[in-house]
Amino acid sequence: MKKIKILIINLLLFIILFHVADFWALLSSDVYDWSYNDSKVKIFRYIVKYRVHHKYSLNLNEIKLKKNLLNDVYVTQNDNSVLGKFYRPIENVNANKSILIFGCSFAYGEGLYNNETFSYNLGKLLPEYRIYNRAKGAWTTSHMLYQLENKDFSYLPNVKYVIYLFIPSHLFRNTNSKQSKLTPYYISKNGKLVLLKKSYKYLNFPILNYLKEHIAQKLSEDVYKTNAVKITKMMIEQAQKDVVNKFGKDTKFIVFRYDKSSEEPYNQMFEDLKQKGIIVISMEDISVCDYLSDKYIGPDGHPNAKAWKDITPLFVQYLYDSGIEH
Repeated sequence: MKKIKILIINLLLFIILFHVADFWALLSSDVYDWSYNDSKVKIFRYIVKYRVHHKYSLNLNEIKLKKNLLNDVYVTQNDNSVLGKFYRPIENVNANKSILIFGCSFAYGEGLYNNETFSYNLGKLLPEYRIYNRAKGAWTTSHMLYQLENKDFSYLPNVKYVIYLFIPSHLFRNTNSKQSKLTPYYISKNGKLVLLKKSYKYLNFPILNYLKEHIAQKLSEDVYKTNAVKITKMMIEQAQKDVVNKFGKDTKFIVFRYDKSSEEPYNQMFEDLKQKGIIVISMEDISVCDYLSDKYIGPDGHPNAKAWKDITPLFVQYLYDSGIEH
């Protein structure tokens, strides 16, 4: 009986020390980079590796992931009854050129009818292009990258543009372990992106983990911002490479920013991406300054019908004025 008590006490001490070390790792390290493998403090190194390998790896159900991300189920233009389950309608289905749109609820058009979205307005202004809206609510950069790397888009005629509608929330969705189980989860390993597919969640106490992550994020917000910018930048750079490899060097990859250009820490990220040849278009570029006002943002926090009716023509005009579209 005494041995059992000693064993239980040792086990409890181990669990306590484990979570103390885990909290230390959260506060002190870039948990998405494996450079801490060289740490001289063994327990620190092991906890960081545990967090990267196991607790933060996502248990991806490949069948459901492919069914949701890689399917080709688009609703019809007059069908608003099944929104959220499938993709928005394809605009200009008989056109011989194509535009792909990726993003989250902003690009999808949360709360809007099919004829009020960004993709609908884009199709009206560019009738020579088929518009494929591959965005869904709560999605992020990784959903775009996963589709570009795993979906066969060969049936699309002559893809000329791939547009990624970015909002600031994407940064932290890309580094948030509490994202949906249908979120592809990428980390940086030796400077390269790695898609995690397995999860081992022993010693994973949801309430305790939430408290650790929440407190650590508050105490070490700069670390989280740095991680978020780093992995997002890597994914966008890889997406550009995938666009060229999949559609050809003449296809243009555009990041359309629905945010404030002066905001940090990611403003420098976009400047760096421009240096890599990625086309980045901000709201300021198209002379829209009140895109976050009540005039354009609905009660649910998403762009309303007026937003896309007013903003899309300015976006298209910028394509022509800057020589992107001829």
